[in-house]
Amino acid sequence: MSKSRLPISMQFVSAVVLVTLYLGIDVVLHGTSPLIHASFRFVFALIVAGIVYYIIGADKLRNSHVKYRKSTKVWCFLLVLAVLFVFRNVTGKIIQVLGSKTLIGDTFMALSAGICEEFLFRGLLLSSCLSVFNRHRLKYTLAACSSSVLFGLFHFVNALHQPLNTTVQQVIYAFVLGLMLASIRIATNTMGWNVLLHSLFDWSAGLSVNPSLSGITPWTPFIIIWGLVFLVALFFLISFDHSANASHLSKTYSLGN
Repeated sequence: MSKSRLPISMQFVSAVVLVTLYLGIDVVLHGTSPLIHASFRFVFALIVAGIVYYIIGADKLRNSHVKYRKSTKVWCFLLVLAVLFVFRNVTGKIIQVLGSKTLIGDTFMALSAGICEEFLFRGLLLSSCLSVFNRHRLKYTLAACSSSVLFGLFHFVNALHQPLNTTVQQVIYAFVLGLMLASIRIATNTMGWNVLLHSLFDWSAGLSVNPSLSGITPWTPFIIIWGLVFLVALFFLISFDHSANASHLSKTYSLGN
């Protein structure tokens, strides 16, 4: 695990401050043009990424290689399928946004969310939670679940400008999406894929004009779809923990001999 430049308590305090400032940007810039709003958010996201990188000290969560067991490979394959399913409509969204009159603003807005939220939740908070559960056999699972719960709760702020039912669904799928992104972060041991996928997920025509584009989905298919994604991500993380523990024991045994 990488060495942070701040104690765990200060990492959480830093996360709260940065999240508050991130939300404050929208309040301060409310009423400005979409392009100005999106541009300032993008610049702020880059600053947050730099601060988080400095705090956690590295892009990687761990310095050692994890040898996957067969079961982990299976769950990794299923995780890839889940990612492909969640992002199945990305091509159509890209075509729409490329023809949008607000292309630049929409792109900056999506990138600001992808960079800022990933570095805050899958960067700083995931690393902090991993430090908290460092001695637990399921440390990656617990850290991913904890940071994803915080990511889901973060979306309750949307209740200020949209119906509660819509917000509750956003909180739920943000938690599951966060767990899936945390799984990707843990599996790839880098932030690059997270920023790219999160930005693509948010990238849509008119995003800079109206950031709240999601509506209500019938609850039955909603629960089935996101429930399955949740289970795949959860079982991958548990299996990854077992593989990580086995790799650690194997390395320790080799060094002892």
